[in-house]
Amino acid sequence: FVVGLVFVGRIVQRAIRGVFRTRLLQERYLLAAAVGAMSAMLVHSLVDFNMYMAGNAMTFAWIAGLGAMQAGQPRSRR
Repeated sequence: FVVGLVFVGRIVQRAIRGVFRTRLLQERYLLAAAVGAMSAMLVHSLVDFNMYMAGNAMTFAWIAGLGAMQAGQPRSRR
């Protein structure tokens, strides 16, 4: 549980940091939306077992990958 929590926490932290570091407005909006969606799904997971549904887990993985990809781009490509 702790390993998964650290992994997800690191992705969310990286996306939050990307919101404040990026210069492009579209990237900032995309990262803010990814952080909001991941936060909503994680809060919902506290009271319900929504990650047991394959569709919900895949959606979370897709959003997390999108946020991590945008936040992890080198500055020279931006």
